Amino acid sequence: MTLATRCTACGTTFKVVQDQLKVSAGWVRCGRCNEVFNAIEGLFEVGAVTSVTPVVAMSVGPPEIDADVADAGAPQAAEPAGESSLPTPTPTPTPTPTPESVAVLVSVSSALPESPAQVTGWRVEVNGAAPATRLPNDSPEPMPDFVRQAEQAQRWRRPGVRLGLATAAALLAAALGVQLALQSRDTLAAEWPASRPWLAQACELTGCQIEPLRRIAALSVESSGLDQLGSTTIYKLSAVLRNRGDVELLLPALDLVLSDAQGAVIARRVLSATELGSPSHTLAARGELSLQASLNTGDRRVAGYTIEIFYP
Repeated sequence: MTLATRCTACGTTFKVVQDQLKVSAGWVRCGRCNEVFNAIEGLFEVGAVTSVTPVVAMSVGPPEIDADVADAGAPQAAEPAGESSLPTPTPTPTPTPTPESVAVLVSVSSALPESPAQVTGWRVEVNGAAPATRLPNDSPEPMPDFVRQAEQAQRWRRPGVRLGLATAAALLAAALGVQLALQSRDTLAAEWPASRPWLAQACELTGCQIEPLRRIAALSVESSGLDQLGSTTIYKLSAVLRNRGDVELLLPALDLVLSDAQGAVIARRVLSATELGSPSHTLAARGELSLQASLNTGDRRVAGYTIEIFYP
């Protein structure tokens, strides 16, 4: 069985082979007018042929097929026996492309396509220059910087984005306020007593504690004395502390140094407010507090002493 097809442009009849049509999925190029068409659509049976015209079958190869190069192994086309009496048509030379002519390049993927719809890409060039439109398989053109910046600015001006940013800013500001309040909890509780309940609840969640303020510069020893009881080695220490500040402060500790007649240190001891007989560990604003303690120096006689207050 001999098969033939007819060019859709010039009407020339060609002999074709099924195996070669399978390789190119039926797509061939006319050897006379270079028209690319699907040979399967116009396929028909013929007898012996006497006239032969070359045809170029599309084969799998590089992305673009040169229109001026013909496949050496392409099948030969012939006219059917019924038309053998007709003179062999003289090949028409291919017209020279004019500035208005359009060159069509067809690229075939490396995989064998099953149909013309599976061709991976196409390009139409006018006068050898590619059109401005982007091809399906070409990479996107880079976007200008000013366009990208304008799109980003427009994105941030959307109402939904602005609402989300405002909500996030409010939550962050609230979290920062809580953090600062917890860090300054002692000052807030002392200067604004109304905030103490709220701070206490926050400390229950975070595990912190509210303590009295420590301002040693606002405290002073107004008076002190060290008296010997009779002829014993027991001495009575008394001191008066004064708070010159406007808030309640934590009571300090006393650093007591005892010395003999030559100025040598006999003993040194740190006394807390509890050891000095204070019922509280704080001193009210603008308040005074009298402290007393009994000391036993053994067989050593005390001739002098010094007192300093500090926070351990």
